[in-house]
Amino acid sequence: MVTSNHERVGNALRLLKEGLGPFVKREVQTAWDRQRLSKETREKLLNSTPRPLWPTPNDLDVAGLFRLMKITWNDCFRSKLGQTECNLVYELSDYRNKWAHQENLSSDDIYRLLDSSERLLGTLSAPQTEAVKQLRSEQLLVLAEEQNESKGRKKASSAMENVAIKYTTAEQDSASAGESLLRILEGLEKSHGEELTTHAAEILLKQGLGLTDRQISKEFKCGARQKADFAASYINEEFDLNRKCPKILLELKSPNSNLHFHSGTYFKTVDQLKRYMNSIKCHDVEHGIIFNIRQIQLFRKHEKLIYPVTSLVNLQNLIGDDRLKTREDKIKRVNEIIAYLKKVLIEEPKAQERSRGTIITVWNNKGGVGKTTVTFFLSFLLSNSTSYHYDKERRRKILVIDFDHNQADLTNNFKCSLEEYSGKMLRLLENTNDTISKSFDQFKLKESIFCYMKDNVSIDLLAADTSLCDEKSGMIYGERFADNLSLRRLCLELVKNYDYVIIDAPPNYQQNIYAREALNAADCLLPIALWGDYNSFKNYYSVIYDLLPRSRDIRKDGGPENLGLWINRCKLVEEATMVRTLLHINGFIDNAEEEKQEELSRAFFSGQTNKGLRLIKESTHIRNANYLDAQRPIRIPWQKRPQDIYADLLASIIGEGK
Repeated sequence: MVTSNHERVGNALRLLKEGLGPFVKREVQTAWDRQRLSKETREKLLNSTPRPLWPTPNDLDVAGLFRLMKITWNDCFRSKLGQTECNLVYELSDYRNKWAHQENLSSDDIYRLLDSSERLLGTLSAPQTEAVKQLRSEQLLVLAEEQNESKGRKKASSAMENVAIKYTTAEQDSASAGESLLRILEGLEKSHGEELTTHAAEILLKQGLGLTDRQISKEFKCGARQKADFAASYINEEFDLNRKCPKILLELKSPNSNLHFHSGTYFKTVDQLKRYMNSIKCHDVEHGIIFNIRQIQLFRKHEKLIYPVTSLVNLQNLIGDDRLKTREDKIKRVNEIIAYLKKVLIEEPKAQERSRGTIITVWNNKGGVGKTTVTFFLSFLLSNSTSYHYDKERRRKILVIDFDHNQADLTNNFKCSLEEYSGKMLRLLENTNDTISKSFDQFKLKESIFCYMKDNVSIDLLAADTSLCDEKSGMIYGERFADNLSLRRLCLELVKNYDYVIIDAPPNYQQNIYAREALNAADCLLPIALWGDYNSFKNYYSVIYDLLPRSRDIRKDGGPENLGLWINRCKLVEEATMVRTLLHINGFIDNAEEEKQEELSRAFFSGQTNKGLRLIKESTHIRNANYLDAQRPIRIPWQKRPQDIYADLLASIIGEGK
């Protein structure tokens, strides 16, 4: 039976694990026991993701062994292995990640992986060296066979791609953008690479969005070693000449790349796009697109937040869609998608005086984790912070919505009268079934909102509605509003005038219609868990596994975006307590289905920065703040201590921090 390239790499990685494992664990265990590891190295071992590397390394796979070697290299291996072996570890780690994420590895790449594996195991005199050498010899024969056929294949592939590009280019002037893209989709072959995606992207930008050559730039340099595949500006008519301040970025992949929702390649592509959109030369970027001809998704940027505003649209499925009976129907559907992109990317930004704000729902399915406290302090700190977007004359406009009508803690914290505002939120929500803008005129939105102003800070509150606080009202609300996403529609109107709308959500998604409405309304979900309360971790796990997918199915616009779990009231504790917490979280991840593990890891851990858990520290300044005392005035929470406590959370939203 012939061994495939994928199997050969898998066998090599298995042999690497068997050969490296005893040596690596022995050296690190000795250094740990004899306290030769630096404090920084010990912390990295305890806080590493997706699972801690210590003190239970016995079940590490080869990726875990590579991470363990990289973290402890200076303390454990530098004196025993040279710089060449260090380079081999990093090289093999990169190849392993590409193989695990099912990225295409050429035969040359596989030969290099096998050769490097043999050299590294040979340095350790591992018994597995001979087996890897045999795999390398087999791969050498594969390379020889491919070289005999490479010239013919290369000519055929080049001819095929040139035919596709010339065909679409020749008829581009007379065809619509939808027809041109559909022709490319119909002619896709496995041999087509990113060059064809580049051509399709030019059709989308020029023919579809109506941009000129001078409004588009290829290989736009966003920062040091960062180049976006395409950048564009609908404002600057000569953007390509000065290459400053783009409004749109595109990240392209080959048609055969696996961009299935929440796959490894999808996460990697989105991370890459987000890095570009938040880079030094892209302050004014409004939208980003990932595109591989077969699939496309649109993202929006607001300060540091970047979140989807469409679902991942599979254009390839249009070809086999039985509902689209004729080719003209398919062309019409592609043109409708392009028209929507043009509306969001160009027409609406041109027409609006200011871009809309962002809807954030502070969430956990369990009560008592500190959602209201985080909402309260975050609203003040956002209102009082400045960035390059706003100067002192233009502070952020913040609206907080107390949607926990039973408790109404946020309304009470602002010293707002529940009786005075009873029924006003219901009237606004009722009119989302009609034309939302008319309801604002009819019921006078200003009269429905409580304005808190002190020390040059203004925060608006949409108070909890006591008319919705009993079980009967919830049932009636569900019957009348559940299918209309009334809170979502209301908030989309509100963010035309506010920079941030922050919703304090009630718990209990399954039994509380208002909890479901708060989740469905969010652009971004800000989950909060309580330090040491493993039930709040478990409830968050259910959000990732069940509630967010359900909400995305209802919304069909790619949202809500999960901002990752923030653990509230984290205390400075011993290492053992942190280890137990990490092991508990990793238990959720390890027991999940394989396709969910990457998403869960990113949800619980700070995936892009690899810094471990997202923490909000315990502070008596927060827990005992005067706002909890109804008999005393609100203490404005922008003293130094609260700013420090929430600095990292604030940085994740607006790009500011310590």
